[in-house]
Amino acid sequence: MEQFPTAQDVGVIRGRGAHRPSFDLLVDRHIPESRHQEHVFRDRIRHTLPVVTRAVARGELPEGTDPAEMIKTLVAPIYFRVLITGERVDDETADAAARLALTSARAGLFAGHGRPQ
Repeated sequence: MEQFPTAQDVGVIRGRGAHRPSFDLLVDRHIPESRHQEHVFRDRIRHTLPVVTRAVARGELPEGTDPAEMIKTLVAPIYFRVLITGERVDDETADAAARLALTSARAGLFAGHGRPQ
């Protein structure tokens, strides 16, 4: 199984650039070709959960935000391009994915099983 560095953030969640090391960890262009692929994705997500948890603790995201759902929303557009359509992923794509995830989280979509609070 791949080993990943611990996710880090800079103390303020503002977008992709605010926690670039964690974002890069999630969207690493190296997609393993093996039957263990799902475990690699699960581990990548798991290693970045603390970034969201700390943002909730600082009051930057609503209480009750599900870190896993937020991270999955962040990476979904990127993994879709990499794995399904084969499109190039650039900074604009990554920025849009970050804005989507942050806007959704701030609207409460990741708290209470997807119901805005």
